[in-house]
Amino acid sequence: MRKVNESPRRYLTIPNALSAVRILLVVPLLYFFRAEMFLPTLALFLISAISDAADGAIARRWNMQSEFGRVLDPLADKVTFVTLIVVFGRNILDVLPIAILVTEEVMLLCMGTCRYVWPNLVPWTTLGANIYGKIKTSFETLLVVLLLISHFFSVPYGYLFILYIVLCLSIIFAFKSIVGHFHLKPLS
Repeated sequence: MRKVNESPRRYLTIPNALSAVRILLVVPLLYFFRAEMFLPTLALFLISAISDAADGAIARRWNMQSEFGRVLDPLADKVTFVTLIVVFGRNILDVLPIAILVTEEVMLLCMGTCRYVWPNLVPWTTLGANIYGKIKTSFETLLVVLLLISHFFSVPYGYLFILYIVLCLSIIFAFKSIVGHFHLKPLS
């Protein structure tokens, strides 16, 4: 339910457009990956990662922040990272740690969506990013790049160990992000 003081123009912002573009970029990313085209896949992913950093900075700098953006930006992150980690990690990483990370991402998305749609239903949670979520996103970005490299290049012995360390750090910071969104007293 949109807040009374949030005009429809708040939905049509550059940061929200960048978040929407990130969601749409997943399709060509998967296409180039399946076509075994490393440079276009990497380039599109880097564009996606840069737009993720840019949308928040633009929103803060030019006062384009909105409750809707606080849901759309994480949605774009979840769609991008969950899809790419599952697809790129297939046949490389075990299913269990990937399933744990995906579950955490879905929980974060559900929490944010519930807070946006029914703010009085979950008044003890916050909407938006926290420091742990930003750290998690950094590790997930690194994980996607490392997985992409492992598909296209011969990697040294021990590379799989590095992948698991980055995956475990992503899981830990996703959990810390979930916990960081809860408060003992309702915020309303």
